[in-house]
Amino acid sequence: FLFELDGSFLITAQSSLMKYNQISRFQDTFVDISLFAPLTLATQSVIQTAKNVDPLIKRVDLIDFFEKEEWIDVRALTIRLWLEHAEKTLQKSDIDAVWSSATQAVNALGAKVRT
Repeated sequence: FLFELDGSFLITAQSSLMKYNQISRFQDTFVDISLFAPLTLATQSVIQTAKNVDPLIKRVDLIDFFEKEEWIDVRALTIRLWLEHAEKTLQKSDIDAVWSSATQAVNALGAKVRT
């Protein structure tokens, strides 16, 4: 068997500097928001708006979406807000305040929270 290995990339390769981000000592939590959004409203704009509501929100994920024929101009979305505080355990009042702010922000876009 015979093979050739070109190792010149090892000499010229630039190594990227990795930055350490300390994880929180406190457990994160999540809260879901289910809503009806107009078909003209981009899901990414809902996610971005929710993400910018509060600094406790570390990540926003799209959990589910669906459309029905009888719904002419809306779709159902469920987004999950991941909350984390670096210095304390979140209390129910903290979580409820973020949920309320996030629902108001997506309502301003034209979406309606499902009950």
